[in-house]
Amino acid sequence: MPRKRTGNIQDRGTSFRIRYTDRNGLRHHESYTTREEAEDQLAIRLGQLARGVPASSRANTVLFGELADDVLTDYEINNYASTPDQEARFRLHLIPYFGNRRISQITSAEIQTYIKGRQAEGAKTGTINRELELMHRTFEFAKQGDKLFHAPHVPHLREDNVREGFFTPDEVDRLCGQLPKDIVAVTRFGYMTGWRIGEIRKLLWEQVDFAANEIRLWVGRTKNREGRVFPMTDELRGLLESIKPARIIPSSHVFTQSEFRKTWKTACYKAGLPCTVRPIVIRGHVQQGKVKVVKCARTFHDLRRSFAREMDKMGVRQGAIMKLGGWKTDSVFRRYNIVSENDLRDAAAQINAKRSTKGARRGGRKR
Repeated sequence: MPRKRTGNIQDRGTSFRIRYTDRNGLRHHESYTTREEAEDQLAIRLGQLARGVPASSRANTVLFGELADDVLTDYEINNYASTPDQEARFRLHLIPYFGNRRISQITSAEIQTYIKGRQAEGAKTGTINRELELMHRTFEFAKQGDKLFHAPHVPHLREDNVREGFFTPDEVDRLCGQLPKDIVAVTRFGYMTGWRIGEIRKLLWEQVDFAANEIRLWVGRTKNREGRVFPMTDELRGLLESIKPARIIPSSHVFTQSEFRKTWKTACYKAGLPCTVRPIVIRGHVQQGKVKVVKCARTFHDLRRSFAREMDKMGVRQGAIMKLGGWKTDSVFRRYNIVSENDLRDAAAQINAKRSTKGARRGGRKR
């Protein structure tokens, strides 16, 4: 008959130590700040031993910084595009705060304190949430590897991140009139397809099939790592044929790889799009007629939501729009808020017109 697994709790004055023996006869010790927490954890360990699940106090001595290395290794092995971003979140924020802490001792209250600190530093809600999501993933990764038995609750801040910017066809034309020819092609393509700038830059000529009249994004080349097919419209085909080289090298990129943030801002200003500017001052003297464009109200990513809006106005079904543009979930697609204020005003005008027509018909009836 197998020996019954037992354990005990030792009151050490400032902490409570649980002691138990694993299936191999090895004794383990863990310390907790309250008796209630110690009782709960002892019950968990004994339950794991009864089910044949490995239980070890080693899991509770692992540092958060060690787990961060494991998570980054997993990102690198799977070649996730967000690996550099996640590495920066660990290195700049999470590791300096939690790196030398045992994961078993990180509490929800400490995470709340971390959030307050980041808010005091001026970090945006979306930025903090991305860090919290990475922290949650770290805890889940530790549980899967039996390095953590119980993870603290990681809160998620309310995020008002509905996308708002739109381009009208006229604005796209005006903008392209101020951009260099190679960037015009990238901009037109983004407006016609709704693709992300990273996807556009990775596009190779071997993915453009003029015979089948379609463009293919391979699996792993998109943000959600799923491939997709975009049937070419006449306008899109004409754009690609206009930039097609005389001799196509299949492995070469369709579009130039130059950085154009400064060029984009200047073009937006010259095209009359909303921009924040400040005068140029040299040696204390304001340069008349010269300004520096600090920020534009229109970004390249606005072309993506503009594509969704135009497709919706044409009556294209939401499922088809999501497939063409690469939106994976309804919740993410809804954040793009493809209805603008002008659309709402147009809808109100249509309602007024129809109601006035019905009222005129009623008034004209004979009694």
